[in-house]
Amino acid sequence: MVKFDNEKCVGCGKCVSECPFGIISVRNGKAGNHNIDCMKCGHCVAACPFNAVYIEDYDMNEVLDLNREFSINPDDYLYMIKTRRSIRNYKNNTVEIEKLEKIIEAGRYTATAKNTQSNQFVVLQNDLEEFKEMFWTSLENIFEDSEKSKNIPKEIRMFLKNKRKNPDDDFIFRNAPAVIFVANDKPVDVGLACQNMENMAVLQGLGVLYNGYLARLTDAMTNLKNYIGIENEKQIFLTMLVGYPDVKYFRTTPKKKADVIWK
Repeated sequence: MVKFDNEKCVGCGKCVSECPFGIISVRNGKAGNHNIDCMKCGHCVAACPFNAVYIEDYDMNEVLDLNREFSINPDDYLYMIKTRRSIRNYKNNTVEIEKLEKIIEAGRYTATAKNTQSNQFVVLQNDLEEFKEMFWTSLENIFEDSEKSKNIPKEIRMFLKNKRKNPDDDFIFRNAPAVIFVANDKPVDVGLACQNMENMAVLQGLGVLYNGYLARLTDAMTNLKNYIGIENEKQIFLTMLVGYPDVKYFRTTPKKKADVIWK
């Protein structure tokens, strides 16, 4: 619930104009929330010049006063976007927990529809080897069941066949030291979060590969989904392999021209 500190509030109305649902009003010179149907977006908190608004359900110690001097050069940001690459070869180095925490923070602060903040993140690093063993065993079991294996794409069959021949040929996990699963019932929210998470990873010297095969297969196998703790009503829409790149690039890659209509 949004609350107002009457000692600080001067009734300026900034929170009123910022409220997307129009449930805040100023009465007798003080702001108040007169409707409990609030999505807790926090715009009233951010817009109040006098720090008179708080939300009971959140840790208000996390709220930052804005630094008016802070800026990111647009050309630098675009350069980062152009130079990021999908990483398929990783060094055999673990990823520091501090860097993983910043990646999750980037996802946590990403916009979500109606501020639901319902993305669920699972980070596998310490238990990754155990998960990988479960993954390949579960996949083997599916192929032993002729009925279940009917709808398995042929490329998955190829991955498993190659893995049988050479245990080191792991097309799915690619020797990445960490894997992040992101689940929700809203795919757009997951996609938005993962893009920010990848940017944070790149800024910390890490590389990422979006792994759709791993996301779909893990979501389809109940034992794996239960193992990593994903809630039943949520779907794993994206999985990210994360680690230090074992490759060096010298230039950007060419892209198609943007399909854009200007009017």
